[in-house]
Amino acid sequence: MSISLPILSIDLQLEIFSYLPCKTIVRFMVLSHLHRSLLISPYFISRHHNKSCNKSFVFLSSSITSLYKDDDHLTLFQNLMFPFVHRNFGNIVIGICNGIICMQTNRDILFINPMIRYCFDLPLHDDDDEFIYSYGFISRGLFDYLVVKINSEANYCYYDSDGGEFHTYISPSRNAWVYTYVEDDWRHLEIPDCSVCTTTTSIGCNGVVYNGLLHWGAKKWVEDRWYYFILTFDPQSEVFGEILLADSFQALYHPVNDKNGVFVVQNSTKPLTVYSLIFLDEGYRTASVWVMDRYGITESWNQIFTFN
Repeated sequence: MSISLPILSIDLQLEIFSYLPCKTIVRFMVLSHLHRSLLISPYFISRHHNKSCNKSFVFLSSSITSLYKDDDHLTLFQNLMFPFVHRNFGNIVIGICNGIICMQTNRDILFINPMIRYCFDLPLHDDDDEFIYSYGFISRGLFDYLVVKINSEANYCYYDSDGGEFHTYISPSRNAWVYTYVEDDWRHLEIPDCSVCTTTTSIGCNGVVYNGLLHWGAKKWVEDRWYYFILTFDPQSEVFGEILLADSFQALYHPVNDKNGVFVVQNSTKPLTVYSLIFLDEGYRTASVWVMDRYGITESWNQIFTFN
């Protein structure tokens, strides 16, 4: 006697799929055109995202070969195999959102989904060799991804020990652009001509996502000293902002050096964390770590430790 197996409804199948890992779901896409269309639909992606466990991973270097769990033992999660082996992936990781890696290789910028081995090239954007660019990568909802690009060349100021005077070289005004995955194009961003972002502002490293905003450690030259702050970008309104630092390391008398500055630490669960480095010829003079216990409240900055 033959036994007929029950046919599960589509809703029940989607409910089951929503609890499965991505690699398993990919295998079911070949069952039929119907399953493929359902599993790549925005409805199911949102449903799967909401039910997935929040697992944290960390990259050990910008030259990506493996993913590791963010636990006490840095347990190996996955050895990455990229879809295009001829690419040079030994450059810079701009950021990670919802499992999507944004990477810069020379002048190319790529979105990489390591789970399904998919690589997407962003359209080229003209670069000026005279500038250094800082980037930020952030999601807008579940279906749109933004890359922010800022020319980070600043007015270059240095202290002349012989003459005892500061000299300044003026660079062109600052510009910023944003790429959105939905539009698949770059747009120019307006940077307000105010204290938040001036032509003397120098952006350090790539942006870090925290509290739904991008954050860069930044500095600008104000009244013969470096003024340090955190530059922010809101992906919803596409507006830049500023977070003030504690008074004790907000303004410093030090000659310019590429290794000087305030840097935001990538951390999604703990308070906003920054560290500062002041570099002199004989080595690092001062390093300190600060956390902001209440986001956006300048008075809530606390220094965790400092060392020479």
